[in-house]
Amino acid sequence: MRTDIHRPSVIQPQDYQFVGVWYDPNEEFEIGSAYMLRMERENIMAHIEKTKGHWARHQHGGACHVCGAHAQYLAVFWHEGSNEYIRVGEDCTEKMDIGEPERFATARRAAKNAREAAAGKQKARLILQDLGLEAAWKYYETTEYLPEYEESTCQDMVVKLVRYGSLSDKQEEFLRSLLHRIENREAIKAQREAEKAQAQDCPTGRMSVKGTVLSLKEVEGAYGITLKMFVKTSEGYTLWGSVPKGLGEVKKGDEVAFTATIEPARDDKKHGFFSRPARAKA
Repeated sequence: MRTDIHRPSVIQPQDYQFVGVWYDPNEEFEIGSAYMLRMERENIMAHIEKTKGHWARHQHGGACHVCGAHAQYLAVFWHEGSNEYIRVGEDCTEKMDIGEPERFATARRAAKNAREAAAGKQKARLILQDLGLEAAWKYYETTEYLPEYEESTCQDMVVKLVRYGSLSDKQEEFLRSLLHRIENREAIKAQREAEKAQAQDCPTGRMSVKGTVLSLKEVEGAYGITLKMFVKTSEGYTLWGSVPKGLGEVKKGDEVAFTATIEPARDDKKHGFFSRPARAKA
Protein backbone atom coordinates (compact mmCIF):
# COMPACT_ATOMS: atom_id res chain seq x y z
CA MET A 1 0.00 0.00 0.00
CA ARG A 2 1.31 3.42 -0.94
CA THR A 3 1.95 5.96 1.76
CA ASP A 4 3.66 8.67 -0.30
CA ILE A 5 2.27 12.19 -0.69
CA HIS A 6 1.63 11.71 -4.42
CA ARG A 7 -0.85 8.81 -4.06
CA PRO A 8 -4.25 9.51 -5.70
CA SER A 9 -6.24 9.53 -2.44
CA VAL A 10 -4.34 12.44 -0.86
CA ILE A 11 -2.99 14.44 -3.76
CA GLN A 12 -3.94 18.13 -3.69
CA PRO A 13 -3.90 19.71 -7.22
CA GLN A 14 -3.32 23.22 -5.90
CA ASP A 15 0.03 22.10 -4.49
CA TYR A 16 1.40 21.21 -7.92
CA GLN A 17 2.86 23.56 -10.54
CA PHE A 18 2.83 22.50 -14.19
CA VAL A 19 6.35 22.55 -15.69
CA GLY A 20 6.09 20.94 -19.13
CA VAL A 21 5.33 17.89 -21.28
CA TRP A 22 7.62 14.88 -21.05
CA TYR A 23 7.73 12.08 -23.57
CA ASP A 24 8.75 8.50 -22.92
CA PRO A 25 12.58 8.27 -23.22
CA ASN A 26 12.13 4.94 -25.01
CA GLU A 27 10.67 6.88 -27.92
CA GLU A 28 13.57 9.34 -28.11
CA PHE A 29 15.26 7.58 -31.01
CA GLU A 30 12.19 8.33 -33.10
CA ILE A 31 11.10 11.77 -31.96
CA GLY A 32 14.13 13.24 -30.21
CA SER A 33 14.79 15.46 -33.20
CA ALA A 34 11.45 17.28 -32.79
CA TYR A 35 12.35 20.82 -31.78
CA MET A 36 9.32 21.46 -29.59
CA LEU A 37 9.71 18.22 -27.63
CA ARG A 38 13.42 18.78 -27.21
CA MET A 39 12.79 22.28 -25.86
CA GLU A 40 10.12 20.96 -23.47
CA ARG A 41 12.60 18.51 -21.99
CA GLU A 42 15.37 21.11 -21.77
CA ASN A 43 13.02 23.53 -19.99
CA ILE A 44 12.01 20.84 -17.51
CA MET A 45 15.62 19.95 -16.75
CA ALA A 46 16.48 23.65 -16.35
CA HIS A 47 13.62 23.99 -13.84
CA ILE A 48 14.94 21.03 -11.84
CA GLU A 49 18.43 22.51 -11.89
CA LYS A 50 17.10 25.84 -10.63
CA THR A 51 15.14 24.34 -7.70
CA LYS A 52 17.73 21.66 -6.93
CA GLY A 53 14.76 19.30 -6.75
CA HIS A 54 14.53 15.64 -7.72
CA TRP A 55 12.11 13.12 -9.18
CA ALA A 56 9.75 11.44 -6.72
CA ARG A 57 11.28 8.15 -5.62
CA HIS A 58 8.14 6.28 -4.55
CA GLN A 59 7.24 2.96 -6.19
CA HIS A 60 4.40 3.59 -8.62
CA GLY A 61 4.68 0.66 -11.02
CA GLY A 62 4.56 2.52 -14.33
CA ALA A 63 5.24 5.78 -16.16
CA CYS A 64 2.57 7.86 -14.39
CA HIS A 65 3.71 8.70 -10.85
CA VAL A 66 0.09 9.02 -9.68
CA CYS A 67 -1.74 5.93 -10.95
CA GLY A 68 1.19 3.83 -12.14
CA ALA A 69 -0.15 3.34 -15.68
CA HIS A 70 2.02 3.49 -18.80
CA ALA A 71 1.79 6.68 -20.85
CA GLN A 72 3.87 7.96 -23.74
CA TYR A 73 3.19 11.64 -23.03
CA LEU A 74 3.32 12.88 -19.46
CA ALA A 75 2.87 16.23 -17.74
CA VAL A 76 5.65 17.17 -15.33
CA PHE A 77 4.60 18.88 -12.10
CA TRP A 78 6.68 20.39 -9.32
CA HIS A 79 5.55 19.87 -5.72
CA GLU A 80 7.11 22.78 -3.91
CA GLY A 81 6.52 21.40 -0.40
CA SER A 82 8.69 18.34 -0.99
CA ASN A 83 10.74 19.85 -3.85
CA GLU A 84 9.85 16.77 -5.85
CA TYR A 85 8.82 16.37 -9.47
CA ILE A 86 6.26 13.89 -10.74
CA ARG A 87 5.29 12.76 -14.22
CA VAL A 88 1.55 12.38 -14.72
CA GLY A 89 -0.37 10.78 -17.59
CA GLU A 90 -2.99 12.79 -19.45
CA ASP A 91 -5.94 10.89 -17.95
CA CYS A 92 -4.78 11.67 -14.43
CA THR A 93 -4.21 15.34 -15.22
CA GLU A 94 -7.81 15.56 -16.48
CA LYS A 95 -9.19 13.84 -13.38
CA MET A 96 -7.15 16.19 -11.19
CA ASP A 97 -8.20 19.16 -13.35
CA ILE A 98 -4.61 20.40 -13.54
CA GLY A 99 -3.65 19.42 -17.07
CA GLU A 100 -2.99 21.53 -20.16
CA PRO A 101 -4.70 19.67 -23.05
CA GLU A 102 -3.31 21.96 -25.74
CA ARG A 103 0.27 21.24 -24.64
CA PHE A 104 -0.41 17.51 -24.97
CA ALA A 105 -1.98 18.02 -28.40
CA THR A 106 1.03 20.07 -29.52
CA ALA A 107 3.38 17.34 -28.28
CA ARG A 108 1.51 14.71 -30.28
CA ARG A 109 1.66 16.81 -33.44
CA ALA A 110 5.39 17.39 -32.98
CA ALA A 111 6.00 13.67 -32.48
CA LYS A 112 3.90 12.78 -35.53
CA ASN A 113 5.77 15.30 -37.69
CA ALA A 114 9.13 14.03 -36.45
CA ARG A 115 8.22 10.40 -37.18
CA GLU A 116 7.04 11.33 -40.68
CA ALA A 117 10.26 13.27 -41.26
CA ALA A 118 12.35 10.31 -40.09
CA ALA A 119 10.41 7.97 -42.38
CA GLY A 120 10.83 10.41 -45.27
CA LYS A 121 14.59 10.58 -44.73
CA GLN A 122 14.93 6.82 -44.61
CA LYS A 123 12.87 6.38 -47.79
CA ALA A 124 14.77 9.14 -49.60
CA ARG A 125 18.14 7.63 -48.75
CA LEU A 126 17.04 4.18 -49.94
CA ILE A 127 15.80 5.69 -53.23
CA LEU A 128 19.15 7.42 -53.77
CA GLN A 129 21.02 4.19 -52.97
CA ASP A 130 18.91 2.20 -55.45
CA LEU A 131 19.57 4.79 -58.17
CA GLY A 132 23.29 5.00 -57.45
CA LEU A 133 22.90 8.64 -56.39
CA GLU A 134 23.73 8.34 -52.68
CA ALA A 135 26.53 10.89 -53.08
CA ALA A 136 23.79 13.57 -53.06
CA TRP A 137 22.82 12.71 -49.47
CA LYS A 138 25.80 14.51 -47.93
CA TYR A 139 24.55 17.80 -49.35
CA TYR A 140 21.23 17.25 -47.55
CA GLU A 141 22.93 16.56 -44.22
CA THR A 142 25.42 19.43 -44.30
CA THR A 143 24.77 22.56 -42.25
CA GLU A 144 27.33 24.56 -44.20
CA TYR A 145 26.46 27.17 -46.81
CA LEU A 146 26.82 25.75 -50.32
CA PRO A 147 27.87 28.54 -52.67
CA GLU A 148 28.21 26.42 -55.82
CA TYR A 149 25.11 25.96 -58.00
CA GLU A 150 25.51 22.21 -58.38
CA GLU A 151 25.85 21.46 -54.65
CA SER A 152 23.04 23.79 -53.58
CA THR A 153 20.74 22.37 -56.26
CA CYS A 154 21.53 18.81 -55.12
CA GLN A 155 20.61 19.85 -51.59
CA ASP A 156 17.33 21.37 -52.72
CA MET A 157 16.40 18.27 -54.74
CA VAL A 158 17.05 15.90 -51.83
CA VAL A 159 15.03 18.14 -49.50
CA LYS A 160 12.10 17.79 -51.91
CA LEU A 161 12.70 14.04 -52.21
CA VAL A 162 12.44 13.71 -48.41
CA ARG A 163 9.25 15.77 -48.45
CA TYR A 164 7.47 14.22 -51.44
CA GLY A 165 8.99 10.73 -51.54
CA SER A 166 9.81 10.35 -55.24
CA LEU A 167 11.92 11.53 -58.17
CA SER A 168 10.66 11.80 -61.73
CA ASP A 169 12.80 10.41 -64.56
CA LYS A 170 13.81 13.95 -65.53
CA GLN A 171 14.72 14.80 -61.92
CA GLU A 172 16.79 11.63 -61.64
CA GLU A 173 18.63 12.47 -64.87
CA PHE A 174 19.24 16.05 -63.73
CA LEU A 175 20.51 14.97 -60.29
CA ARG A 176 22.85 12.49 -61.96
CA SER A 177 24.21 15.22 -64.23
CA LEU A 178 24.77 17.53 -61.23
CA LEU A 179 26.78 14.87 -59.41
CA HIS A 180 28.79 14.21 -62.57
CA ARG A 181 29.58 17.91 -62.90
CA ILE A 182 30.66 18.09 -59.26
CA GLU A 183 32.89 15.03 -59.55
CA ASN A 184 34.43 16.23 -62.82
CA ARG A 185 34.40 19.96 -62.15
CA GLU A 186 38.10 20.59 -62.82
CA ALA A 187 38.16 18.54 -66.02
CA ILE A 188 35.00 20.22 -67.31
CA LYS A 189 36.43 23.64 -66.47
CA ALA A 190 39.65 22.86 -68.33
CA GLN A 191 37.72 21.65 -71.36
CA ARG A 192 35.55 24.76 -71.44
CA GLU A 193 38.58 27.02 -71.17
CA ALA A 194 40.25 25.17 -74.05
CA GLU A 195 37.12 25.47 -76.21
CA LYS A 196 36.80 29.16 -75.34
CA ALA A 197 40.42 29.82 -76.28
CA GLN A 198 39.78 28.32 -79.72
CA ALA A 199 36.52 30.21 -80.26
CA GLN A 200 36.30 33.25 -82.54
CA ASP A 201 35.85 36.66 -80.96
CA CYS A 202 32.25 37.85 -80.77
CA PRO A 203 31.49 40.09 -83.79
CA THR A 204 29.49 43.33 -83.89
CA GLY A 205 26.47 44.22 -86.01
CA ARG A 206 23.43 42.59 -87.53
CA MET A 207 24.04 39.13 -88.91
CA SER A 208 22.87 35.55 -89.22
CA VAL A 209 23.57 33.21 -86.28
CA LYS A 210 23.63 29.43 -86.02
CA GLY A 211 24.25 27.59 -82.78
CA THR A 212 23.16 25.28 -79.96
CA VAL A 213 20.94 26.26 -77.03
CA LEU A 214 22.92 25.59 -73.85
CA SER A 215 20.36 26.88 -71.34
CA LEU A 216 17.07 28.72 -70.95
CA LYS A 217 15.88 31.06 -68.21
CA GLU A 218 12.79 33.14 -67.52
CA VAL A 219 13.74 36.71 -66.61
CA GLU A 220 11.38 39.31 -65.17
CA GLY A 221 11.76 42.79 -66.62
CA ALA A 222 9.91 46.03 -67.24
CA TYR A 223 7.63 44.33 -69.78
CA GLY A 224 6.91 41.18 -67.79
CA ILE A 225 8.57 37.78 -67.90
CA THR A 226 10.77 37.01 -70.91
CA LEU A 227 12.33 33.68 -71.85
CA LYS A 228 16.06 34.09 -72.47
CA MET A 229 18.51 31.65 -74.02
CA PHE A 230 22.25 31.07 -73.86
CA VAL A 231 23.55 29.99 -77.25
CA LYS A 232 26.92 28.62 -78.32
CA THR A 233 27.44 29.58 -81.95
CA SER A 234 29.07 27.44 -84.61
CA GLU A 235 32.05 29.82 -84.44
CA GLY A 236 32.52 29.06 -80.72
CA TYR A 237 31.53 32.38 -79.13
CA THR A 238 28.42 32.51 -76.96
CA LEU A 239 25.37 34.80 -77.01
CA TRP A 240 22.61 35.73 -74.58
CA GLY A 241 19.24 37.18 -75.52
CA SER A 242 15.48 36.73 -75.76
CA VAL A 243 14.15 33.60 -77.43
CA PRO A 244 12.74 34.58 -80.85
CA LYS A 245 9.01 33.89 -81.22
CA GLY A 246 9.66 31.96 -84.38
CA LEU A 247 11.49 29.19 -82.47
CA GLY A 248 8.32 28.05 -80.69
CA GLU A 249 8.89 25.47 -77.91
CA VAL A 250 12.67 25.61 -77.93
CA LYS A 251 14.58 23.48 -75.41
CA LYS A 252 18.12 22.89 -74.23
CA GLY A 253 20.23 21.16 -76.89
CA ASP A 254 18.20 22.44 -79.86
CA GLU A 255 20.04 23.68 -82.95
CA VAL A 256 18.75 27.15 -83.85
CA ALA A 257 19.27 29.79 -86.54
CA PHE A 258 18.19 33.42 -86.57
CA THR A 259 19.21 36.93 -87.57
CA ALA A 260 19.96 39.46 -84.81
CA THR A 261 21.96 42.51 -83.82
CA ILE A 262 25.02 41.44 -81.86
CA GLU A 263 27.04 43.41 -79.33
CA PRO A 264 30.14 41.94 -77.63
CA ALA A 265 30.40 41.90 -73.84
CA ARG A 266 32.70 44.53 -72.35
CA ASP A 267 34.63 42.11 -70.17
CA ASP A 268 34.63 38.97 -72.36
CA LYS A 269 35.55 39.09 -76.06
CA LYS A 270 34.26 35.53 -76.57
CA HIS A 271 30.75 36.40 -75.39
CA GLY A 272 28.05 38.82 -76.51
CA PHE A 273 24.38 39.78 -76.46
CA PHE A 274 21.83 39.64 -79.26
CA SER A 275 18.71 41.76 -79.75
CA ARG A 276 15.87 42.21 -82.25
CA PRO A 277 15.98 38.57 -83.46
CA ALA A 278 14.14 37.72 -86.67
CA ARG A 279 13.77 34.94 -89.27
CA ALA A 280 14.31 32.35 -86.56
CA LYS A 281 14.05 28.60 -87.09
CA ALA A 282 14.97 25.49 -85.13
